Amino acid sequence: MIRAIKSLVRGAQPGDSLFLHFSGHGITGIIDKTGDESDGFDEAIMLLDGVIVDDYLFEILVHPLPPFCRLSVLMDCRHRGTALDLPMVYDPFSGNFLRNEARQPKCDVVCISAANDGQIAGDQELEDGKVSGILTEAFQRAVQCSKLLTLKELFEHTSHTVRME
Repeated sequence: MIRAIKSLVRGAQPGDSLFLHFSGHGITGIIDKTGDESDGFDEAIMLLDGVIVDDYLFEILVHPLPPFCRLSVLMDCRHRGTALDLPMVYDPFSGNFLRNEARQPKCDVVCISAANDGQIAGDQELEDGKVSGILTEAFQRAVQCSKLLTLKELFEHTSHTVRME
């Protein structure tokens, strides 16, 4: 996964738009050794062969991107979905963007997460019997609607669909 992330951002230029979708059981908390986490825990994506800690994920995914490059990330994880430590967090229940104490990226980064720290996101059984993350399903419905959506409309449509499930 690290190799794929580095490949995604390699050669990115101003004006490029990149998209990363991660869907997995979750993100775990690891004791924060750098002191940059208000709750004392770094988030880490759980993989079959290890974890990717949020500080390292920011370093390889966000930090290399130039100004005026846009990165959109969809984190459909059951637990602790704020794996990028971005400066603003959207609260779907209030419809507001909340300040987050985090590092400032040079580029434009948006991360839609199924769960904030301390929350648990649901799964959804599909018609064919397969199970999918509820955020992935809501996101697909939102982007398949007939009109172009602003970022705020995409957030609102996705969070509305998730709450209705």
